[in-house]
Amino acid sequence: MTWLERVFALTCDQLPDRSPHLAGVVFPLCFRLAGLYLGVAAAYIVIIASRGWREPLSVRRGIALAVLLLPFLIDGWANTLHFWNTPGPLRAMTGLTAGIALPMLLMSIDAPRTVRGEHPAHRVLWAGGVAFLLVAALLRPSSMAVFDGVAVVAAAGFVALLANLLWAARPAAWNRAVAHEGGRAP
Repeated sequence: MTWLERVFALTCDQLPDRSPHLAGVVFPLCFRLAGLYLGVAAAYIVIIASRGWREPLSVRRGIALAVLLLPFLIDGWANTLHFWNTPGPLRAMTGLTAGIALPMLLMSIDAPRTVRGEHPAHRVLWAGGVAFLLVAALLRPSSMAVFDGVAVVAAAGFVALLANLLWAARPAAWNRAVAHEGGRAP
């Protein structure tokens, strides 16, 4: 997993005592970021499957999704400031909640304001179920192939989140050019 270790070194301290292990092999992410990226991957899977990128962000939904970020922020800072030391599986769960919320917040930025779809809470529940299964596979992998597969899914979540952040930060001039050209990028 050396290429994954290099990719994840950009965002993770990769401390062995804060990372999952299997048969002496250390996962290339700490528990918290593994949960975050697995939650991100699960959220994008559900968003794409349900066409959720077209769902506008209401104030109420934005607040609900922001609340999902709180465990990640509170526990992360509390551990950093040495108020407490959270066990690995709980760190993964705090990362998972933030990982589910981030894509749903980001994908809503450009959503048309007139489209109505399924209730967004269903999407959060589905993403939570998928992410929970991925974290369970990380915590109790049945084989090294499953352990490595979970790392690849986490890498896909990292890449998808990075791409979504870059998309959300694109310049306004690009948007005007696309609108002027009838939907084609310049």
